[in-house]
Amino acid sequence: MLDHQLWIRLARQAPFQHVPNYWAAARHHSAAKNVAQAAGFGQEAVRILDWMEADSELAPQVHAHRRRIRAGAHRLNARYLLDGGFPSPALRAYAQALWLSPGFALKHWHRMLYAALSLLGGKGLAEWYYRIKRKLRHPSASNSNLPTTRQR
Repeated sequence: MLDHQLWIRLARQAPFQHVPNYWAAARHHSAAKNVAQAAGFGQEAVRILDWMEADSELAPQVHAHRRRIRAGAHRLNARYLLDGGFPSPALRAYAQALWLSPGFALKHWHRMLYAALSLLGGKGLAEWYYRIKRKLRHPSASNSNLPTTRQR
């Protein structure tokens, strides 16, 4: 999560330019910090949001978009919780995001479905969905050296 704060601080120094290429990939495994310590990542998102609200330059922007930004923090928390194997807390975090900004939160409807299926014993079905989705997004992934982790 500290990378997010770093990017915010860097954006203050110079304008960013979008480059439509993959430059890096993340590996998700049980020992990765974002999986092994998934429950703590949501707290980091809230701390960064608190920092933004206390910053005189960022506070007006945060205030103007408060509900969507808070929804983003909850949605991010839910994503990490779900990746960490905590579908019930993930659904609670998604519910908070839905209450704050339904349209923004529903961009992750498929992850909400995955969390619900995981709770109902349908984790295998949910994983099958992600495998199909990954193949549709990267048809040559099975024949190349592309990472096999889900792209978000």
